[in-house]
Amino acid sequence: MSDIRVTVPSIEELKDAFAKFDTANDGVIPVHDLGALLRSVGVVELREDELQALISEELFDKSFDLPEFLALMVEIGHTLPAPGTEKKELRKAFKQADGDGDGYLTAEELRQAMDGMAAEPLDDASFEIMLQECRRDAEIEEGEPIKIDHAVRFFLTS
Repeated sequence: MSDIRVTVPSIEELKDAFAKFDTANDGVIPVHDLGALLRSVGVVELREDELQALISEELFDKSFDLPEFLALMVEIGHTLPAPGTEKKELRKAFKQADGDGDGYLTAEELRQAMDGMAAEPLDDASFEIMLQECRRDAEIEEGEPIKIDHAVRFFLTS
C-alpha cells in the first residue's frame, strides 16, 4: 500500500460519520460506501486498488458495522508505525518502554511505546481497541502483560 495519511479523529467523530452514512438506520453501511466514509474522516490518497485490498483484507461482505469500522480505522491509521519502520525499530521502541526489562509490556508501557511512534497520540478508546486486538492475537487474558515478540509480530502483521 502507498503511504495512507490519516487525520486522527475522535471516536465521537467516527461514530458521527458512520451515522451519516447509515442512511437505513440499521447499523450497517454498504461496502461500496467505504471509500467515501474513509475520505470523510480524513483518509486521503487512497487509490481504488488500495480500497479493494482493505475490503478483502477485512473480509467485508456486502456491509460492515460500526465496530468493524472502528477496528479498521485503528488498523490503517494510528496503530501502525510510520512507513519504513522495521522489525528491529519496533523491538527497540518496545524494549525502551519495557520499564523493568522483563521482555513483557504492560498496557501502560505499550501505550508509552505507541505514543512515541505515532504521528499523533492515540485517544483512549482507540488504544483500548488496539490493545484488545493485540491481546486476542497473542491469546492472552485481559490484564496480562504482552510479550515484546508478540507485540512486534502483531504490528508487523496487522
